[in-house]
This record gives sequence, C-alpha cells and structure tokens, in this order.
Amino acid sequence: MKVLPCLFVFLVSAVVLVIADPGIIQLQETSIDASQSSILANPELISSPTSSGKHQFIIQPKKNFSSQELGEINSIGISLIGIIPSNAYIMLASKEDVALLKNRFELIYAGEYLPEYKTEMAFVKAFSMSDGKEEPIRIRLASSDFFTEFMSYLGSVTTNEIDVISQEPPILETSLNAEAALKLTKRSDVLRVHRRSEYRLFNDVVKTNVLMNVTRVHNDLGFNGKGVTVAVSDTGLDCGKTNRFMHPDFQNKRIMGVCGEYSQRNSWEDLNGHGTHVCGSVCGTGAASDGRYSGIAPEADLYFICIGDESNNVFPLTENDVDKAYENDVKLISNSWGDHSQGIYDTDSELYDTLCYKYPDLSILFGVGNENEKKHVFCFSWSINARRLWVKK
Repeated sequence: MKVLPCLFVFLVSAVVLVIADPGIIQLQETSIDASQSSILANPELISSPTSSGKHQFIIQPKKNFSSQELGEINSIGISLIGIIPSNAYIMLASKEDVALLKNRFELIYAGEYLPEYKTEMAFVKAFSMSDGKEEPIRIRLASSDFFTEFMSYLGSVTTNEIDVISQEPPILETSLNAEAALKLTKRSDVLRVHRRSEYRLFNDVVKTNVLMNVTRVHNDLGFNGKGVTVAVSDTGLDCGKTNRFMHPDFQNKRIMGVCGEYSQRNSWEDLNGHGTHVCGSVCGTGAASDGRYSGIAPEADLYFICIGDESNNVFPLTENDVDKAYENDVKLISNSWGDHSQGIYDTDSELYDTLCYKYPDLSILFGVGNENEKKHVFCFSWSINARRLWVKK
C-alpha cells in the first residue's frame, strides 16, 4: 500500500490542533511558498463552483484555528473539508467568505485549491496516452452533501456502473475516458480523482524463523498472541473449512472465515496458496513441525477475510469488511498485498485511516512488497482524523 503520505483529506468529526509551520505548504507532487504569495493573488478562479457558489481554498493562518474558531468559521458557511499537515486547511468557501476570514484572522496564505492538486501527473500522462479508452477511477467528493447531485451528474456522462466504496468519506468508483475524468478535477464538489489501484500480492518470499526473528518475542517477552483475534485478508486459507482436513498448524485454533464484499466467492478456500502462507507467518501454531516453525502469534485466534477471486485477482477491503471484522473482536488486520505506488495518499489510504479513527483500538497493517532491500521500512502516517501503522514484512 502507500507510505509517507504528504496530503491528508478526510471527514472532520473531531478537532485536534496542529502546529503551524509558516513557509512551505507541501502538497503531494508540488509545494507552495506561502511567504512569496499574497492572499488570493489570482482573483480569477479556475474551478467551477458548487451549486451554492463555493470553491475549494487552501487557507494557512498564522496561528492554527482553535475548536471555537473553527465553529465560528463553520457558522458563517465555510466548511473545513481537509488538512495539509501540518500547517494549512482545505476549505469550501466563496471569495467573499475568504475576505471575511482575512478580516477576522491573520492569514499567511489563501489561494484556490487547484485542479492539478487533486490528482497525480502519472494519472494525467497515462490517460493522455489511453486514446479514448475508459479506465476505472476513484472519486473522492468534498462532502457527502454533494452525493445525490454528483451521482446525477455522473449518470449523465457514463453508462458504466457506479460503485459506492464508502459513504464517509464519500468515495465512488466508475470507469471514464480521459476527457470526462480530468473534467472532474475542475469541479469544486470533487476533492480527489485517481486511477483505481491494481493490487498485487506481497510477502511471497518464505521467511525462516531467523528472518522473522520471533524467538525473542516468544521466549524472552512472552508474547504469543493469546487472547487476541487477528484478521488476515488474502487469497484464501487452506481447504476453507475448519475440519480435520485443515493444515495441522490451523487446527485446534478458533477460526472464522468469511468472503470479502468484492471477492465474488462463496468459499474461502485458498486457490493460490499465498493466503495460507501468510496465515502461517501470522498465527500458525507450528504443530506440523513440533513447534519449530510457528508464526508470530501462534496462540492468536484468526478471522480470515477472503479477498481473492477464482482467477487469483485481489480486491481491497471495504468499509463493510472492516466493520464486520471489528464486530468480531478483531483489533489488528494484516494485509500482505498492495499496488507499489509508495508515497501516494489515495482514497484507499484515506478510507483505512478513517476506519482507524472510527475504531481507535484497531490497527490496519500493510506490507510494502518484496523488494528484498537490505533495510527495513518502519513509518507512521498521522492525520487529524486517523492513525495507521505500516511495516515491511
């Protein structure tokens, strides 16, 4: 999946102050030198307004807004729809609203959130070479308030199926050609547009007990997963039935297996082998080797989510998948798959961040691939509305 995000956008349901750092506003693929820009330097706005006459603006105050000030800002009709850590806000407002902010607060920078900020250059270049071909894309709306109106618009420009990936944050998926997709970036009710990721399996290199380095965790620290339910989302698990035909490393263990919302399967049998391997790494008991080759948490219970289809394609977890896992006492979800677009904060990243905020005691982990570099990746992504831990397996 994605690591080291530069741009965070999210539904704000709680207010946490961030520390102002006047100067550079760092976006995903560019930056703005706020010290060299005046307030609304360009009076002509590029994006089309919403039906209520609002545009998206980047606002950087000299001192971050307090909870009370954000309430005051909301009361005059300005909506906070995102943050650019750690020193700027994305707001939905009119030019007149921004003038009110300038009079009420000391602002360092105020400028339009431009269409090019809403996507990646790789996306634009790839689409420019697609020769009219439709591609699956993800659309993040600025607010769920625009859902009905935007769905009507989208239905007028495509006959393809429109999937609702998430209600909060509002994320849609459909297929569009380059012209229609890039037009979306100029709409003020759209916060982000990008190509849907193509997911691949990670952690397909056999890890010996030495490489996993779990001996000290088990013997010296005494951590073995007892009393914990861990979820693994992958291609499947062994025979897909908790019976005597299941691999010995998964017998005598409490296992619940389900099919993911997008897997289009009615069995969680492993047709690939990858999922069984990963589950062994996570919580295999080592019964088949007299305990010599066990997983990291051999005494943990397992909630398995099958996200593979009959053709070994992999589909991402949905909001419903995570909700159901949490309802079954899952506190950690392991995902050994992704798309290798490291550094990009997309709608998948935002969805899982939002779910981690929704469930503060839940951690969602992703591998970053099989590059086999002689270094470890250990990094955190934080936002006002979420926290998520990424580790390299």
